[in-house]
Amino acid sequence: MLFCFLALSFRRPIDRRLIIKLSSLLIFPLLCGGMAVLGSPSDGELRRSVIELLNRYEMYGLSGSVLIEKDGRILVNQGVGMADVESKTRVSPATAFDAGSLAKTFTAAAILLLEERGRLSTTDLISTYLGPVPEDKKQITIHHLLTHTSGLALDASDIGSGATDSADVFVQKAKSAKLISLPGQQYHYSNVGYGLLARIIEDISKTTWQKFVRVNLLNPAGLSSTSLYGERSRGRVAVGYIGESEQEITTEPALKLERPDAYVWRKYTLGSVGVITTTGDLRKWWRFLNSEKAFSGNARKKMFTPQAFTQGYGWNISPTTAGKPRIYRGGLRGSFQSLIAWYPADRTLIVYALNKNITGLTSRWAGILWKGLENVLSDQPYFLPPRLMPQAPAIPTAGEYPLLSGGKFILQRKDQMLILNSEGQPAVDALLVAQGRPGLTTRKDIVSPTLSLVRDLSDNKETALLQYLTAEQLRALAAKWREWKSVLGSELTFRHLGTSSGAGGNPRVFVRIAGNRGSITVRFLWDLATERVLAWGDEQQYPLSIKLLPAADGDWVSVDLDTSKTIRVRFIGEQLRIVGEDKRTIAEAIRR
Repeated sequence: MLFCFLALSFRRPIDRRLIIKLSSLLIFPLLCGGMAVLGSPSDGELRRSVIELLNRYEMYGLSGSVLIEKDGRILVNQGVGMADVESKTRVSPATAFDAGSLAKTFTAAAILLLEERGRLSTTDLISTYLGPVPEDKKQITIHHLLTHTSGLALDASDIGSGATDSADVFVQKAKSAKLISLPGQQYHYSNVGYGLLARIIEDISKTTWQKFVRVNLLNPAGLSSTSLYGERSRGRVAVGYIGESEQEITTEPALKLERPDAYVWRKYTLGSVGVITTTGDLRKWWRFLNSEKAFSGNARKKMFTPQAFTQGYGWNISPTTAGKPRIYRGGLRGSFQSLIAWYPADRTLIVYALNKNITGLTSRWAGILWKGLENVLSDQPYFLPPRLMPQAPAIPTAGEYPLLSGGKFILQRKDQMLILNSEGQPAVDALLVAQGRPGLTTRKDIVSPTLSLVRDLSDNKETALLQYLTAEQLRALAAKWREWKSVLGSELTFRHLGTSSGAGGNPRVFVRIAGNRGSITVRFLWDLATERVLAWGDEQQYPLSIKLLPAADGDWVSVDLDTSKTIRVRFIGEQLRIVGEDKRTIAEAIRR
């Protein structure tokens, strides 16, 4: 019976090294009298797993509201993080957020409602409502705008439209702008297109987009906590926070109209954005769209089945990585991110709204959260980052930690966080290996050309430099060199600090240039195929650095949420030990 209990109760916030389905272990059903005990997790287990994931993500900076519905019942409805840091107000399920591009689902619904009322057809040419258009746009239909196949550009700024433009000026600039592709030929996501849809709604209804959406959609759907741009907000609206990292967060200024008759909000067109709402109201919105209260089954079919590529009207229709059907729409507007995702096979709905955007995360919080929730709810392996301590019991000593093999780590303290910098190729390679990336020491030698380039730059050997640089690059780098020289002085020396991976897998070579007045670190990014320089900069002092946070188990950890990888650094007395995910020691260093 013990085996049966284990098989039934084991759920996966698992170590990412142990990605094994217990159902593949056939001994379990046999020991349980032949019964297949490994079914889907219970609602209670799913709820606990989701809440654990959210609480763990919050330790790393997640801020927002999450609602999960399964079989028509709310499974999770929870806020994490801060709605307003200054007032110390936490996010709750009642907090409202800018829904970003989820506003497109309201615009698409308004168009379908007008079609049901006989006021337009989605096959109509846009010129029917927007007036004469240039030759290249004469075949654009409402259908093309709805499915992002019109060939129009992404944002208002891409067509030369700005925050002071009226609706008529915006439309005129959209008409005059060059198309990316012919209508109906290719998919190009276009906020401009949805801005034009809002103008069509206004032209037909003889009222504003906001008034039409409120009277015909928000009120019938019972969205009492939802407001539209230009309206008084209903309830507390979260403050938006944005930055390259958690340590570089700044408050995003609230959107506002530059003038009363303006149609563009900063760079965002009304109709492509424009909704401020709660996760509870977004759930109501989904349920309303799937009811007879909204419109007929034919309209819902247009909305929720592909009409062009993977596009329904206002929604994306594409399967999960496991091949299960999925209907969704995400939103991103500055610091705000949102999602409605429906999984018909599991009868599961994911809704979230976030008010913090860490731009240094490739997937951003929205992608990381979505992946984690999908995996939990579909009973797939998922990455649960280490539990953190709010305050470390003891802070290791800052300073230099040399490696016996050469190179060193430089440990710096920043509040309750540590910065571990690498200097010298052995130290750089140790961090690369810990990150699951190969070291660069065995690749084509690019260090020698880099040092030659710097020496030639110092000696003003333009002819030699042109083997690595274009004439334009040489002029720019020569100007930069004069700026560096004013800081460095004379008696220059050059030292290779290490090489790490850069854009496209190309090497970044770091050189320390020292003079009698100071020193700087310069980074050169090379194209390995041509052995020419792609870019350079002086903003990064070390070849590779990681940020360390105190884990509950006593280690210090650097967690990459994009790749689900964790580097552990263990301090034992004056010793620093880097430990890989397989618990193997990768490098050891002792403080000097």
